[in-house]
Amino acid sequence: MKRWTLTLFGCNRKGLTPSVKILGATIGQHADYRDGTVYVGSDRLGAILGISESKVFERRKALKGSGWMVDTGRTKGRAKVYKLTIPDCECGNC
Repeated sequence: MKRWTLTLFGCNRKGLTPSVKILGATIGQHADYRDGTVYVGSDRLGAILGISESKVFERRKALKGSGWMVDTGRTKGRAKVYKLTIPDCECGNC
């Protein structure tokens, strides 16, 4: 997941603010290194980063909308299971 995180940090796509990238890096720390899946609840992410769950939702939406996370349709407990992906990007840094 190190490659995913480093690529995310280098991306200049509009909407990927530093706070979105920090959330992404935190999510990446919880990912399964074998297949890139991750399930970590918004409450946990909010507690780790010291932000509200609504901010977590907002920033995770930016990651999903720009192709960095894909909803697998599965859940683990109350948390959705996502697959971390590196999208095709025209920013020149990805």
